Amino acid sequence: MGAEVSIIIPVYNTDKFIIDCLDSVCKQSLKEIEIICVNDGSTDRSRALLHEYARHDSRIHIISQENLGVAAARNTGIAVATGKYIQFIDSDDMLGTDVLSYEVQQMIEKKLDVFYFDAHATFESVQLEREKSNYKMYYQRENRYQDIQTGCQLFTKWIKDGGFRANGNLQMIRRDFLLRSGVKYIPGIVQEDNAFTAELMLHAQRVCHENKPLYIRRVRPNSIMTKPQSFINTYGYFRCAMAMEKYFFKLDFSEDTQDALRIFCLSLLENMARIYRGINEDEKVKIKFISPEERGAMLYFNWYSEQVNLIKTEKNKITIKCHSYQNEKEMFARKYQQISADKQVFQKQLALIKKQNEEIQYKNTVYQQQLIDSKKLLQSLQNDFTAMQCSLSFRVGRKLTWLPRKIRDIFFC
Repeated sequence: MGAEVSIIIPVYNTDKFIIDCLDSVCKQSLKEIEIICVNDGSTDRSRALLHEYARHDSRIHIISQENLGVAAARNTGIAVATGKYIQFIDSDDMLGTDVLSYEVQQMIEKKLDVFYFDAHATFESVQLEREKSNYKMYYQRENRYQDIQTGCQLFTKWIKDGGFRANGNLQMIRRDFLLRSGVKYIPGIVQEDNAFTAELMLHAQRVCHENKPLYIRRVRPNSIMTKPQSFINTYGYFRCAMAMEKYFFKLDFSEDTQDALRIFCLSLLENMARIYRGINEDEKVKIKFISPEERGAMLYFNWYSEQVNLIKTEKNKITIKCHSYQNEKEMFARKYQQISADKQVFQKQLALIKKQNEEIQYKNTVYQQQLIDSKKLLQSLQNDFTAMQCSLSFRVGRKLTWLPRKIRDIFFC
């Protein structure tokens, strides 16, 4: 009975991790598998460990070649694979428990060209986990894409919402579809997953994704993704971008997919330029050893990126100034609104004071009129009293009452 799945494992100097990797594969419940280990010129004990393990499991096939890089090793594995489906795994990573049978079930039930899934990151040390904390959730996509769709549709969605992960291990591929597509890894570079994953998606007719961490990604020191970046990284991004060039002339792509493809290629070139700017001069000088055509293109793209960055820097400065002016404008507007509000309050207070002043003036006018009337009345009384004092009857009355008042004062006081 033929193999259901071909597991392709490129191996280069990973003697500390290869046993864990093989254990995770060999202990899968799906037994109809072939395990193709491509020893890519290892100089440690990796080759010996592979042969020792193979003595106990006939499903393991070992191919040794000179060190040509992980991309060439994977292509070698593809060339000799016989399984219906292909699963790549790095020799320092692992498969989750009993995941192969689940992947095959999805491939069969949904008649897929490619089945995509997520990964769980495990760290070699607490310090590395702190330094590379961005990998904790990097391989677990937030959105769901489990509907069956074309690869172009899923590629477009992933580029637009940030779900694209350039990792060829996070997929199971139908082998006859892979061979028919003609897609291969670009040999001699790193970052090779970018072009391979994107190209395969653009060819696929039936794909889907599930938010299941079926793969275990080991984050360790001195791996390709953790060691300091060098010229080979910037060159890898450049080669991947150039490999995608031919898809710009495919007229059957939708406008959305063409936009996504442009965004993807621009991101590759931006990564190329960013890394190139950051490496030291000893690394930059390695650009002299690539072909003149590639060197000219890389230098042009790097120059163009610098110009774009300068424009972006100036634009950011202008934007910052505009934001500053806008903030000042908003501050002045708030102050003006506050002054207007205060003015309205003051106007209301002033109107109240005016009203109170008018009331006081009115009362004062009334009081003054009452005072004038009182003065007139007093004057009238004084005039009457003076007239009474001057009258004859008053003087006679005073004399007639003098003796009685005198007697009263003597006898009763």
